[in-house]
Amino acid sequence: MARSMMGKDDADRQLLHRVQQELMVVMSHVATPEQDVNPRQLHTAEMTSLMEQAIDAAATPTGFVIPGDGGTLSACLHLARTQARTVERRLWTLRRRHPVDESILVMLNRLSDYLFILALKYENR
Repeated sequence: MARSMMGKDDADRQLLHRVQQELMVVMSHVATPEQDVNPRQLHTAEMTSLMEQAIDAAATPTGFVIPGDGGTLSACLHLARTQARTVERRLWTLRRRHPVDESILVMLNRLSDYLFILALKYENR
């Protein structure tokens, strides 16, 4: 929903689309039984790097942030951030019983950070 509220040529919209595509691959890997081989290649390290570059390029927040005070797009990004954190925690729990590629966990951790920075960037737009 947040991506649909961004401009068509917005670089953040394009990166979010790439992240969404990678999340589809991630989901297929998580759902594949460990005895089977998933033919889809993970690009989580690349996505993590791209998100880290975007985070580093953004201004750091000053002061306490209250989600929802910055408009609809910002609120949607904050909601997406909380969902990414929930998925990350559940995958750590799953990892206790089944193998989960560590690069997936790293990517999801950085995704929530990236979404937080985006929420700040799009406040009151």
